[in-house]
Amino acid sequence: MRLLVLLLWSVVAFVAEASDRVFRIGVEMPPQELSAPAWQQIRNIFQQANYRLEWVYLPGNPSRLLRMLELGSIDVLPEGSIRPEREPYTLFSKPYRMETTVFLARKEKASQLQIHRLQDILDNRWRVIDADDGWFGAEWQALRPQLVKAELTLPARDPETAIRLIMLDRADLLITTDAWTAMMDMEQRGLTTLPYIVNEEPVHLMFSKMTVDQEEVDHINKAIQALSDSQHP
Repeated sequence: MRLLVLLLWSVVAFVAEASDRVFRIGVEMPPQELSAPAWQQIRNIFQQANYRLEWVYLPGNPSRLLRMLELGSIDVLPEGSIRPEREPYTLFSKPYRMETTVFLARKEKASQLQIHRLQDILDNRWRVIDADDGWFGAEWQALRPQLVKAELTLPARDPETAIRLIMLDRADLLITTDAWTAMMDMEQRGLTTLPYIVNEEPVHLMFSKMTVDQEEVDHINKAIQALSDSQHP
């Protein structure tokens, strides 16, 4: 009986501790705009783990967010790729979804931008809005220095600026992910997704080693697996 009481107390204590745990998650958009399925999936993961989220709005480029993760100013970043340079300060969750990298263009101009290989961008001197700290796959990473040297890339400090540059015809293409495309409702803004797929790979939650321990990441991984099992019984 005493053992049973101790076990029950341990379970209750764990749930209470988990419920009190708040993870500060860095995002580049106001939280009220985070209604796309990719963001709801993140909410579901933390809810399944019995953890709470605090959305920290940090407009800016990815390097700023990664620096804040490294310093422990935020606890987690979504949609991360495992990169060697991030491993010293990051704990990665197991993959929680597949991410597709695509190009967006103005609808009236899309038919002129036939991409069969990434080299076509350089050959045709098409201008690309590129988050230079973002990871869009090894092939894009290899081409990026050539595009920069040819002065064919434009930076954009946030998605709204990127859309504005495209609509003003300051650039031909915007490289981005399927999650951002859905979140920003690009089709309603006069943009369309080109059929060429730049990259497709699993993404992870990235946790700061300064504020998160491996046991908590393991708990998140169990939540990811439980949600996956419930969707694909």
